[in-house]
Amino acid sequence: MTETPSASPRVVDARWLQTSRLLKATVILSVVILAVLLAALLHPDSLPHNQEAFGAIANKLGVPLWAFVTAIVGVAWLPLPFAFWHLNRIVFRGASEGGSISRFGLVKAVFTVPSHHPDLRVSRLIVLFILGGYIVALFTYAYIADERDFQRKQSEAQGEQRGK
Repeated sequence: MTETPSASPRVVDARWLQTSRLLKATVILSVVILAVLLAALLHPDSLPHNQEAFGAIANKLGVPLWAFVTAIVGVAWLPLPFAFWHLNRIVFRGASEGGSISRFGLVKAVFTVPSHHPDLRVSRLIVLFILGGYIVALFTYAYIADERDFQRKQSEAQGEQRGK
């Protein structure tokens, strides 16, 4: 028989276990991070990079660049609210037991709280898999973009040397 969250002897503040609080936090976190990401990607300073990365495809499809970038981000964003739901389940369970919600507290909760609550072990795997995948994708994208930039600068330098 599994224990319910409110029946846990460790619970100090049961308000953290309310489903409505979990839902609100997940929606707010998802919307705020998506809005910040879109604001950064659709900022005029990002236009040259977006044009280089997505311009050819957007032109072939006959879609404005801003709409194409928004659609790509929206599709890539879909798994994140699911990960945030599970992250909040873990963090809120830890907070209900007196844990911290600081940056370190979030990381600590992901690795320690599911050890005491078997019902959160799958949530930990989901969080680590989805967020870890995004982190790997971001580093891969940054590496590829840097490599392309390096190759472009190298070919420009070779072209200048040939022209002399």
